[in-house]
Amino acid sequence: DKRVFISAVIFTVLLLIAAFAATFTGFGLNLFSLSAVDPSQPQKAVTAVLPMFLIYIAFIIVFLLPFIFVFFFLYVDPNLKVMKAFALSAKLFYKNIFRLIGFVFAAGNYWLLAYAVSTFITIVIPSDANTALLSISSLLSIVGVITQYITMVRIYMSVPLFFFERIGAIQMTKPEEEKLDLLEEMADDLK
Repeated sequence: DKRVFISAVIFTVLLLIAAFAATFTGFGLNLFSLSAVDPSQPQKAVTAVLPMFLIYIAFIIVFLLPFIFVFFFLYVDPNLKVMKAFALSAKLFYKNIFRLIGFVFAAGNYWLLAYAVSTFITIVIPSDANTALLSISSLLSIVGVITQYITMVRIYMSVPLFFFERIGAIQMTKPEEEKLDLLEEMADDLK
């Protein structure tokens, strides 16, 4: 479909703009010279890369994330224009941003928590620790990779579910009458 191709090109251009903005910020702040000073001091390399990374992430959050529903709108309505899909996506995103954040965290579930904990513990363990701690760190690194993968799959699968629930194509909760019937049945079972 030509509309999907055009949308993908727009996304690619926005992603490239984000990468160039982060890179030119690095050049503008002369951050690359900081990382080239002394290879024995990795803190300086982190100091150089962190602002560029944060700018890149901020650009993606501001300019790409509102358009995560574009392809779903194009799928649902074959007559929809590309720019209209971008506008509808941004409108749906900003109208339901907190609901989406909660939905994504709920989809991540305890896997997200396991990933955060394993990553935190791995970072806290010093690189010059004894063999037992380094073994634990290696094991937690493997756990972190596995939980990260599971978490990302669950989050990526939750976005279409959220979209179709928001537009009313699916209903994730039972209607109120069915809920009341279910509560009455449960009350009868307890008697």
